[in-house]
Amino acid sequence: MRGPLDPEQLLSPGMLKSANTLLTVCLAALAAMGLLRALWSLLTWNPFTAIFQAGLAIAIPLSLWMIVRLLSESLAAQHNLNERITLLNETLWSDEDEELWEEMDVSLHEDANEDDSYSSAATEESDVKNETVESTSPTETAQTSNSDEKLTTTSDEAPNAPEENKTNQ
Repeated sequence: MRGPLDPEQLLSPGMLKSANTLLTVCLAALAAMGLLRALWSLLTWNPFTAIFQAGLAIAIPLSLWMIVRLLSESLAAQHNLNERITLLNETLWSDEDEELWEEMDVSLHEDANEDDSYSSAATEESDVKNETVESTSPTETAQTSNSDEKLTTTSDEAPNAPEENKTNQ
């Protein structure tokens, strides 16, 4: 989350706590006004309305406060974690390490380019195979299956085979 005055600067945890305090005061004032209205309803002999108003006067501001409080706590924890990771990164890595990582990064990019050339050649071969499969029509496939059936007949069926083939055609 960014600061309200300077968008380039991160929101500090202190500013976040003060914003939470201001929201808490506003929601408490809203709840107090709702409870006063419930008290007025009770004094005018409307007890069910008073109970309903008191419940709403407490539930709505309290639920809003809890949601904002949980979100702000998670934001503060994320901010602290970001600071710790930054400090850890600065202590572990020096300028020499950055040069080493840059050299490794360049070699990884070269390896990736070589892998891409191999994968494109394999893709072209599979495209050629797919084109040959697509070029055969269903009738050609049926004719080849009939010829396969002719080859698989046994010696008992051999005298009858030419007659059956003439009737099939």
